[in-house]
Amino acid sequence: MGGGIRRYIHDVVYGLDPNLFDITLVYGASRTDKSFQDNLQQMCEHATLIPCNELVREVSLQHDWRAIRAVIRIMRQVQPDIVHCNSSKAGVIGRVAAKLQGIPAIYSSHGWAMQNIDFGRRKKQIFAGIEAVLSRFATATTINVSPTEKQCALDWHINSSNQFIVISNGVDPSTMLSREESRARLGLSDNAIVVGTAIRLTAQKDPLQIIDIFARAHQQNPALHLAILGDGELRDAVKQAINENGIEQAVTCYGYRADASQLMAAFDVVMMTSTAEGLPYTLLEAEAVGVPIVATNVEGIRDIVKPGVTGELFPFGDVEQGANALLSVLDATSALASVNEAGEGDMDAINMPYSRQAIYHDFMQRFSLNLMIKELTSVYQRFAKTSK
Repeated sequence: MGGGIRRYIHDVVYGLDPNLFDITLVYGASRTDKSFQDNLQQMCEHATLIPCNELVREVSLQHDWRAIRAVIRIMRQVQPDIVHCNSSKAGVIGRVAAKLQGIPAIYSSHGWAMQNIDFGRRKKQIFAGIEAVLSRFATATTINVSPTEKQCALDWHINSSNQFIVISNGVDPSTMLSREESRARLGLSDNAIVVGTAIRLTAQKDPLQIIDIFARAHQQNPALHLAILGDGELRDAVKQAINENGIEQAVTCYGYRADASQLMAAFDVVMMTSTAEGLPYTLLEAEAVGVPIVATNVEGIRDIVKPGVTGELFPFGDVEQGANALLSVLDATSALASVNEAGEGDMDAINMPYSRQAIYHDFMQRFSLNLMIKELTSVYQRFAKTSK
């Protein structure tokens, strides 16, 4: 368990009212990342944690049947009113086990396999067929993190529209550090113009596109600095691209940062150039501290960014439009900073493009953690009643 799913599980475990819910978390012991392991002891204060060695990433009928049997044993011991399955593999195991035990199963895919650009159409059809069978015969309801994710399910005929509920991921702005604190942690000067990104350095995130866009923008504004938080298999390719573009002095690669989610306020703009997303936490964290976004106009991202309000979108792979969008947003935020310093226009700031007030207002309306937990609580309570 890692990345966005780990973050989601963490927030649910900590966010649900302990007076309403008794939580048991079953997780694949071999699939946890360092952040999950670091938080195990604290999470045990909020939930009963049960590692399951049979839950593995690889698809194997033998292993998967063992996992189903192991989860059934746990369900018989715990006797839950509802089961919430997260991710495609756990979604299969958990829903089959819950069906065999007569327990309502809620499912969150956190991004469909059909959205994966690395999969061919035949492979996507196989995954869609499996999801359709499970949705119809072993799922009480499916929670999508965005309208785009729900539409993907409808396009692939997973089930009818009333089978799906959209509950956006949420984040807690109180956990974020201030601009001053964030910049101090990253060693950035207060007057630097910083473009930031916090991503895994993988093909799906396409960090090389960020380098190309920044290099073009840097030619027009040499004062720009790029901060990259994250690590992955494209680490060496990213460093090579930085060197080839001659921007070594304008880019800082921080590697993996456990505190990355707290540092968005350090940036003047947050960039993301993914091929597709579910609902990326990095962009929610940027909105939580009022930082504008420049990103590719792809699934998941377009559910967050409101052009002309919270940031700008550009076609995937269009480096020129990406650079133009980045420079345009930076120019606008610079003008806003000048207005704020002069003490003018404060009352109308919420209506001004890319203003921190406008971005934060949008965040509170759509992506606060409190809102996510409130909606999730309602779903849990509704389906728990059907199991009585």
